[in-house]
Amino acid sequence: MPAGAEIDVLPRKRAFELQGTGALCKEETRAMNVALDRIDLSILSELQEDSSLTNLELAARVNLSPSPCLVRVRNLERLGVISRRVAVLNASLLGLGIMAIVEISLERQGMQARESFADTVRGITEVMDCFMMTGQTDYLLRVVARDLVELEHIITHKLTSLPGVASVRSNVVLKRLANKTTLPIDKTRPIQIHGLAQAS
Repeated sequence: MPAGAEIDVLPRKRAFELQGTGALCKEETRAMNVALDRIDLSILSELQEDSSLTNLELAARVNLSPSPCLVRVRNLERLGVISRRVAVLNASLLGLGIMAIVEISLERQGMQARESFADTVRGITEVMDCFMMTGQTDYLLRVVARDLVELEHIITHKLTSLPGVASVRSNVVLKRLANKTTLPIDKTRPIQIHGLAQAS
């Protein structure tokens, strides 16, 4: 089998090989196991450092010819390993110099209350991250603002006023000491991915 992401899907039906890679799929299937090899991981490492690389530049960096390199990238996108490609902007230069970590607790812990809160928070543009937590705090948010006046407005008018919110506690960030967007990938160790495959 050629090198590349190898897919094993059950239950087994008529199999076909993805063009140019070792990815093996079965039609009308549900579960899949995917193995990402050294070249796949090298591609991911390069793209998460610089997603603007052209296919020719990427192929040269991973010592692969352009055509199979492009097939591998498209396969990684199809599998969801590459979820999207974005440009990381400088918030301070864009006037968003205030960042705060906001802790939120809900009055009720039911599924409906949580889903309602999550749906609403996703629509608040200043909320960059929202995490469901263990412990005393239900949610941890990362919020950006132009200044403290705007931050106060976001907290009092957009967060505290949400239905079901019991308490809100904000912590203004003084300095960001680490800001990583790259995941630690060990290219010497193949990665097994388990998930669901769509029927072709």
